[in-house]
Formats: sequence, C-alpha cells, structure tokens
Amino acid sequence: SEIATAKTNQLPAFISEDKGAGLDGIDKYIRPQRIKIVQKTSGDAYSSYDSGTLLLTPEMTVFAKNEKGGEPETFQFVPLLFFPEYLKINPLGMDPFVAERSLDPNSSIAKRAINPDLRTEAHPDKEGAMIKYREVLNFIVMPYPATCQFFGTPIVLSFSSSSHRDGEKLLSLLKRRRMQGAPIYANIFEGRAQTRQNTFGTWYALDVQNPEAGEPFVGDKEVYEILKSLYDELNERREQIVVEHEDESAATTTEF
Repeated sequence: SEIATAKTNQLPAFISEDKGAGLDGIDKYIRPQRIKIVQKTSGDAYSSYDSGTLLLTPEMTVFAKNEKGGEPETFQFVPLLFFPEYLKINPLGMDPFVAERSLDPNSSIAKRAINPDLRTEAHPDKEGAMIKYREVLNFIVMPYPATCQFFGTPIVLSFSSSSHRDGEKLLSLLKRRRMQGAPIYANIFEGRAQTRQNTFGTWYALDVQNPEAGEPFVGDKEVYEILKSLYDELNERREQIVVEHEDESAATTTEF
C-alpha cells in the first residue's frame, strides 16, 4: 500500500519509555501550519525566496518552489475539513492584526464581512484609519500522496480578499465531487502558485484544480482510513482550531 512506503522516523526505545513527558494539555490547542505565498512586497524576511514560492509558516519551510525561469511547482492534496471564519481586521500596522474573530455565520462580524456595504468602518481611535471585516475560507488539507515528504502534516489553505474567488472555486469542485457521493476526505486536487492581475498590479495566488493526471479519488483503503480518522478528529474539535492569519495587504489592495 502507499502508506507502507511512506517515510517514517522510528523513536528509539529509550526515549519512548518516557511517554511524552512535559506535553500534558498540548492537545487542547490545534494550530496547523499555514501556506504563505511569497510576494514581491513580502519584506526582507522573505528576500531569499523567489516570488510565488509556497512556504509553511511559522516554520518557514519551502513547500513548493517557484524558481525564476521555471514553472511553479505543483502539489497534490486531500481536503480534510472546511470552515469559514469571520475576522475584524485592525488598520495596517496596528497590533493585533486580527482584532476579533468568529466562526458563527450569524455573528455581527460575519454579517458585516459578507455585506459589501458594511465591510469597512472608521477606527474610533485612529483618525483616517479603517477597520475591515473579512470572510476567510479555510481548508485543512493533507499533502498527498502518502509517499510525499509532507504527508502526515495537516496544513491550512486560507482564501480571503483577492483570493476569495480561488477558495470559492475549490468549494465548487468539492460540490461536484459530492454529487458522485464522495466525502471531503476522499478527493484529490492539485494546487500551485499562479499570477493574478488587476488595475492595482500583479500578485501570486493559489490556483486549485482537478488533477491533470491520475485518479481524482484516494485509491488506497489504508490511506483512506487514516484520512477519515483525521477528519473525524478535526471535525469534533473544529472550535479549537486556530488559524494564524497575517497581514497580506501588501500583495494587492483589492478586496473581494
């Protein structure tokens, strides 16, 4: 099976005897790593990476390359969980970046985030600065196949503002698969960095599509059961999931 050939690191017996000492209570926090796309305007911390490179943050691990003169590296993934999130965003340069967040679609933050006429308001303490309300489409996904370097590490793909439509595209693809009876954790998709352009400029976004080659569904039963188990755990604890959002406004000033 695929999983049988995946890379594993065996824990030495003398270490396993201590049974995870010092990690009590760690399971109440779920903070998956998030995909960040390096932009030309990302700042000095990202100057060693080519624009369009996909990084896993906060570890700053290269997930997919986009080397100059070449094509962006494509990766496959299986969605495990989808959940929308609603953010109240402070003005640029003000901490914290996220003033408030909610998972409740009936919350006041959500109602402002989905209404184009209510998505901004003047900051009460900073003249001329604006507070923004934003809907974020979050997908926790598993890199695929089971033999790839990152299998076993759930990561977050977040779509908001100028990338919101790319998240809507993934939802549309999932709805089509659902018509065939497939649960979310049975579907294989591809992603890669791709340029977007409007009157404000050019930036990179995450383009998602059906696999160009190979099967669109997980074909190995053992791998499928692993993904199903992860879905069950994440779905049960979805309110404990914290996505670490950061200010991406320098990539483009467009709002969805």
